Amino acid sequence: MDRERETTLMKTLKEEFDLVSAQILARDKILKGVMIRSNRELKRLSDDRLLQEPAKYLANICVELDTKYDVGITLALNWMLDAYFEMEFERRVRKWLTEIYDALKASGATEKNSVELFKGLAFYVPHNEKMIFVHDWDGSSGYLVVVEKHPGNVYVRRIWNKLRRQYGFLNKLTLAHYRKKDFSQHYSDCRDKGHVFTTKMFGGVDHVIWDIGTPMSWFMAINSVWTELVNVEESSGLSNPKSVENHYRNKI
Repeated sequence: MDRERETTLMKTLKEEFDLVSAQILARDKILKGVMIRSNRELKRLSDDRLLQEPAKYLANICVELDTKYDVGITLALNWMLDAYFEMEFERRVRKWLTEIYDALKASGATEKNSVELFKGLAFYVPHNEKMIFVHDWDGSSGYLVVVEKHPGNVYVRRIWNKLRRQYGFLNKLTLAHYRKKDFSQHYSDCRDKGHVFTTKMFGGVDHVIWDIGTPMSWFMAINSVWTELVNVEESSGLSNPKSVENHYRNKI
């Protein structure tokens, strides 16, 4: 009976895995088609002497969507910014998180033995199922990065050294608070306290337009951490995309 139940469970898991794999392939195929078409159009506009033209082109698309299809003012811009952050994250930043975590773990940089970087302390948090690390910690606040290995959801939240309440509700969470909750999220989206950035394998990036300065600041911060811990030779990252290309080219 146990063997039969195990066989049934394995069959179910395989069916679920095949379904998820098919969904990922279908999504990637659609995205590839979109990128081919958009690259073809933007190459006609991309000229060093006309840098503002592609920006106007994209802005016009947002305006047309908002007016012609009556989706609501700035909603198309919201979608575009979410898609932009998702592409930027998947192209470069996602792999940085693993490399940063591995570097911190290899150096034994735990909370009690953190490494000091340009903008504050960084350390990893041991966990059996998730990659977790803190960076830009200045003693009072910093960034908490939680990467779920399966299915690959990423949550970035601001944390503080003391729990604080506003109007009776917690509005500043600590590392200890997240540790007690096994680093799970409350809403798993921009409604979470201290929300900085969220991306889910099938849900994409979550409402960056609500506070666009926050995820942008984190992109720059994680770039600095990656540069200091991993891309030491180039000493630059998002600010110089060529350095990213050179880094991975030299590793091959």
